[in-house]
Amino acid sequence: MSTDSAMKKLLLASLISTNAFAVSGVGEYRYGPDTTENFACEMAEERARDDAIVQYVGQLVEAQIKESCKRDECVFQRDTYSEFNGYIKSIKNKKVKKQVFDGYSACIVTVEADVSKLNNTIRFEVSGKFDVRHEDGVQYTVVSNRSGKVAIYNYRGTRYQKILEANIASKNRQVVL
Repeated sequence: MSTDSAMKKLLLASLISTNAFAVSGVGEYRYGPDTTENFACEMAEERARDDAIVQYVGQLVEAQIKESCKRDECVFQRDTYSEFNGYIKSIKNKKVKKQVFDGYSACIVTVEADVSKLNNTIRFEVSGKFDVRHEDGVQYTVVSNRSGKVAIYNYRGTRYQKILEANIASKNRQVVL
């Protein structure tokens, strides 16, 4: 193999290894009378970073719908939770574009980032009745693969009040609260 050919292969291998986790992410945020352009660009960059993480590690989305009825009138409440487990190691490139559309202006940020996946080894499971009424008895079962403390709080008015605290003394032990 010639020296020139070996150098090309070495260069190609180094480019592939340094860009192995490089992911592009795009974020947009609108600005106008109540939002400054600088703030909009900061928020757009945050969204671009989140988008890069989601592009690499994926996203878990859960939705819960509750129906609350009083006599003949029912109200639906939908809660959606989103979770992604990764982090930005470094930003390789960032482009900021400000654009005017019909009726609004936006800051659009594109980042190329080195992203890594978080590997959380903690298992923590809670089971029990979560939709409780005033003076209902409450019982939760907690199982974790790590020892530590677990606490239950109740939100009253403007602050949280600790109701109960328990120790999980050993791994994989079940605690009933």
